[in-house]
Amino acid sequence: MILKNLVVIAGAIAVSCGYLWVSPSLVPDQYALVVNFIAMPFVLGVLAGYLLVGGLSLKLAFLVLVPVAHVLLFGGDPGKPGLENILGFVEVVPLWVGCLTAHVLLRKKARPTPT
Repeated sequence: MILKNLVVIAGAIAVSCGYLWVSPSLVPDQYALVVNFIAMPFVLGVLAGYLLVGGLSLKLAFLVLVPVAHVLLFGGDPGKPGLENILGFVEVVPLWVGCLTAHVLLRKKARPTPT
């Protein structure tokens, strides 16, 4: 269970970092904020919520690693210290909302017991 979750999170980190490196040439500037910090993390959260194994709290705990990896890989701006932490928090919210959406949609409904 943990190994599968680590593989899924490593894949999510690889996909999101690859996307963030390529997105400046693909996404127009006027849409970059919405796409990079709301739409893409939401979609990634939905996919991770579907692929991760375990309860919701475990899934959300694993998803925190995605923005942490972005901060570690991309670093910060010396002129604006601490901004990367705010951006990481902004990124984790749509990740969690996407994961919560997938978790709720994929819940198994309790079947009524025959009487």
